[in-house]
Amino acid sequence: MRLWVSVDSVQKRLRLSAAIAGLAACALLAGLGCDALSTAGAWRRAGPDPTLGPGEVVAAQLEALRHNDEADAGIEVAFRFASPGNQRNTGPLERFAGMIHDGPYELLLGFDSVHAQPVEIEGGGARQRVTVVRDGAVGVYLFVLSKQSDGACNGCWMTDAVFVEEDADTEAI
Repeated sequence: MRLWVSVDSVQKRLRLSAAIAGLAACALLAGLGCDALSTAGAWRRAGPDPTLGPGEVVAAQLEALRHNDEADAGIEVAFRFASPGNQRNTGPLERFAGMIHDGPYELLLGFDSVHAQPVEIEGGGARQRVTVVRDGAVGVYLFVLSKQSDGACNGCWMTDAVFVEEDADTEAI
């Protein structure tokens, strides 16, 4: 099953905070290039929320990574959305930040543009492929998420893994 997240569905969610609704709607409309919200730092407040769908979670993580700063605030936001199992495997935060800075994930920091394919949801799992471009370099990543069924983030979509797709076709961007 494929699911498109529409701007209307984002804005009509009454329980969704205004900052996150604006961030998600802007990200969907402007390819994650909403400077007004980015400048205001709305992405800094993003975190797991049962009202967010998997595409909104990926969009929030990408927006945070795009605006990462010297204090790694964007990476910290992305780590918030990592599932408990993912955090156990990649944490603590300092280790996670090192993985982002020094490996194939570094293109996610400060990227120039992004193309997100539709979210695919099956049962309690979802995945979304994204292509980012930074300074002419192209990276393709597959975000794998699951809906949490217990604990503090019960009902929240969280990222279990992000795979680098080395041989992905990037001609379509």
